[in-house]
Amino acid sequence: MGVPRFIHFNYHALPEFFKDVRVRQAITYAIDRQAIAEGVFQGTHQVIPSAVISESAWEGHNWYEYNPEKALELLAEAGVKPEDITLDIMHWQSDSMTNGAMDAVQFYLEEIGINCSHYQVDIITWRSRFTADGSKNLEWEVGYRGASGLPYATDQSFLFGNGGGQGGDFMGLDLDKDFADLVENVRAAPTAEAFNEALHQISLKQNELVPHIYLVVGQGYGVANSRVKDFHWYPGTGGGPFLHHPERWYIED
Repeated sequence: MGVPRFIHFNYHALPEFFKDVRVRQAITYAIDRQAIAEGVFQGTHQVIPSAVISESAWEGHNWYEYNPEKALELLAEAGVKPEDITLDIMHWQSDSMTNGAMDAVQFYLEEIGINCSHYQVDIITWRSRFTADGSKNLEWEVGYRGASGLPYATDQSFLFGNGGGQGGDFMGLDLDKDFADLVENVRAAPTAEAFNEALHQISLKQNELVPHIYLVVGQGYGVANSRVKDFHWYPGTGGGPFLHHPERWYIED
């Protein structure tokens, strides 16, 4: 199905109440992800309940269907006022779908009183902020991103654990104690059946704990005039394009 898109939290830089699962669940309920899939992505994407992009793993999940009233109830239970929440979402993509999705997220969150904005940085700034100093990184709070290669990636800690691909406690969220075991079950599954069941279990755990705000997944496409030769374009993580040797492209006379 391609690249899952999600909102990624840096718990080291955010207020402590973000570690309350009810707050993360409330944010998910507050966003009409189906409307974003159908409107912004024009039906090319679908809502996801976790980072696992295998439909066979989605049985028994909570889909957090759009419910702003439920979102406000959960925040009240957690003792958090909407106006005390600020999400300033960093992204590096400049395409219309990314900006449209972020505009929609901002709209829905502001509808229940959450302060939300988004801003673009260049890819070098993104990489330097996101990877700087590992778990001590305080240069970003919230990011919009995606991941490719899952669920078959060799290092699944990026989404399935709290290592973030950096090692150690990158996200700053102390996940359930058996989460690491679930990750290892995926990596060490001896059969296809065991692999699929391991994916199902870790997907259920992600769906329960909501370490990220899972949005949508879909395919990315590139289009060029037939006169452009040696053109190679691939969907990149988060939906942005990866341009393969653009210096070699040329227009045929």
